[in-house]
Amino acid sequence: MDELYKASFPLIKGLVTKNGGNNEDALDVFHESLVVLYQNIISRKFNNESSVTTYLYAIGRNVWYKKLSKEKRVYTIDFDSNEHAQLDEQIPVEYDHDKLKSVLNGLNVGCRELLKAFYFDKKPLRILKLEFGLGSEQAIKNKKLRCMKTLMEHVKNLNLTIEDFIK
Repeated sequence: MDELYKASFPLIKGLVTKNGGNNEDALDVFHESLVVLYQNIISRKFNNESSVTTYLYAIGRNVWYKKLSKEKRVYTIDFDSNEHAQLDEQIPVEYDHDKLKSVLNGLNVGCRELLKAFYFDKKPLRILKLEFGLGSEQAIKNKKLRCMKTLMEHVKNLNLTIEDFIK
């Protein structure tokens, strides 16, 4: 997971910051992209036609574009061909789905439910703040960020890398 972060986050951060976003936006886009990647691996939509890094970058680009559209901000998405030159490592598509699920199950119930509601159920922040009893949308964003950090720490503490999820 560390290797995936090191390879992918700077690319997504560059995309977001070049197109009107900030570091927090980039982190949100990266986390949402990881969830979509996980969903696509589980549902077998990821078919190994590109590297995981390339695929994650494309997901990030789509997530950022959708966020801009929702906020009615208009930017031209800047596609830097030099960034794509770095995205050439091919990784097999056979993943250990049980290990992926067990890592997510390593979170406490509150975090697991929040991440599920936000990323999988696509519930808006205004609804989540009510469901989780928080006072503002910023509070729910902060909690979501803490949950994602906990998930990343859990993966790191288990000494797992992306290769550990490949059969």
